[in-house]
Amino acid sequence: MVRELQRPHIIGTMAHEADAQIGRFLHRLRQPDLASSTLVLFSGDNGPEDQHVYLHSVGSAGVYRGRKRSLYEGGVSTPLIAWWPGRVPADRVSDGDIASIDWFETAAALAGVALPPTAAWVRGVDASAVLLGQATTAKKRAHPLVWDYRFSMPGKCYHCLLYTSDA
Repeated sequence: MVRELQRPHIIGTMAHEADAQIGRFLHRLRQPDLASSTLVLFSGDNGPEDQHVYLHSVGSAGVYRGRKRSLYEGGVSTPLIAWWPGRVPADRVSDGDIASIDWFETAAALAGVALPPTAAWVRGVDASAVLLGQATTAKKRAHPLVWDYRFSMPGKCYHCLLYTSDA
């Protein structure tokens, strides 16, 4: 088992290696004509692992309550960094809600591809305006987002979180 004193070292090592490799990738993209036509999205997972499930887990949900498999903000929200020079404003923090289900519609809009209006399989919304700094919230959702937790663990019950644009 990893002792508590070793955990900051593990997090620091992981962050250093991620920084080095992402830096190499972005350096390559800075070649002529690549950066202006390439959107890079870097996102985390939904919260750090619960130490009761995996004893070697590291990480923090920061100011948020909850962890992975939790319906609190620390288990549902994920960080996202977007990089697209000349298109995505730099040094900006947004509270706009974008879910992973929105990326298909958002990518189609950014590429100028119109989706068929009768596409019943489309459940996300175009969040390109939030990404490009033109709006603070995505378009109104036609369908609510639902998160559930239904693992069969002793003493645990079924929990569900419903999010709509009207909330």
